[in-house]
Amino acid sequence: MITDRPIWLSDALGSATLALPDEPVSAVLGLARTFGAQAVVLLEGRGRYPAELTGAGAQCFAPLAAEATGGAAVFVIDRECVR
Repeated sequence: MITDRPIWLSDALGSATLALPDEPVSAVLGLARTFGAQAVVLLEGRGRYPAELTGAGAQCFAPLAAEATGGAAVFVIDRECVR
């Protein structure tokens, strides 16, 4: 998982997390490719995100409904995009 709160979520979920970089979507996909991340989880807006995950060039990110995520912005990463 790639997130804006890596330490907090890693502790709460008991799983590895990566910090969301303040870089273009291509850098987020590079992290996902290198480390096998399957989702981006944002607990609050941070810089260019989440807007950049819904704009042009972000077809690799599918948003989950806020009702299903407790209000967090969660985007599942298309596995075809990180092969």
